[in-house]
Amino acid sequence: MSGKLKLNTHLYLVGARGAGKSHVGKLLAQELDAPFYDVDELIYREQGRSIARIVQEEGWGEFRAMESGTLMRLSTDDAPSVIATGGGVVLDEDNSRLMRNSGVVIYLEVPVPVLVERVKGAVNADHRPPLTDLPLAQEMTQMMREREKLYRAAATAAVDGSLSEQEVTGVVMRLLAGDNS
Repeated sequence: MSGKLKLNTHLYLVGARGAGKSHVGKLLAQELDAPFYDVDELIYREQGRSIARIVQEEGWGEFRAMESGTLMRLSTDDAPSVIATGGGVVLDEDNSRLMRNSGVVIYLEVPVPVLVERVKGAVNADHRPPLTDLPLAQEMTQMMREREKLYRAAATAAVDGSLSEQEVTGVVMRLLAGDNS
């Protein structure tokens, strides 16, 4: 265990819904012996209601404010942690700046067709509401057109998130160790 890489700053995972932020984040936290936080899950637990319900009752603006507040709280914790952000966290430049200034930001880059397949298999309107009334493939294409540059601008590095969770974890671990191969 003494040869294990230790996390000395926060590690933020950004990317679209279905990119694997939560699954990869849990694996990274294990590898790094660090706490893991999922921003969406924290909001769900603290609010006692799903994201869909929050959005239905209070709107996307209120949910985004909760997201920013949760991110701010996590980023000011002295103990380095692995943080899976919500897919829309980069819509607020203040969030992107906060992440860049308080840690390493990894963008899990996944092609739209792969995202669609992943999300289609895990759609739960009670937990994660659709962003539009469009069919899923069109919604994901439109969303990535709007957010791709924001993910890249927020990120310290981009990683191919279409690889297996274990492969993505390995790539991120090598990046953290300074091996850019």
